[in-house]
Amino acid sequence: MELDGYEILVGDTVHDIVFGNGKVERLVPDEKRFWVNHGGGSLRSYNDKGFGNFKERTLFWKNPITIIPHKHDDAWDKTVEISHLVGKALGRKT
Repeated sequence: MELDGYEILVGDTVHDIVFGNGKVERLVPDEKRFWVNHGGGSLRSYNDKGFGNFKERTLFWKNPITIIPHKHDDAWDKTVEISHLVGKALGRKT
């Protein structure tokens, strides 16, 4: 089972933008789901697309929020474009 083209393994560290970092604790390949322990008794289930209990994706390999978004569309569009180019240069799989 993969998340963004990378194999998910028990013990992997992942990041939920709501709940923070956690460790993959259990894989359920038949259901394309896995469980993440966020600490403090917080065990949550996600599918192989990074979706848990919310309508939007919240789980990623790392915290995807690295910059506060610009208010103006032209500046934000340029930021996104540069980000995509950097990701491609680093060999991002998706």
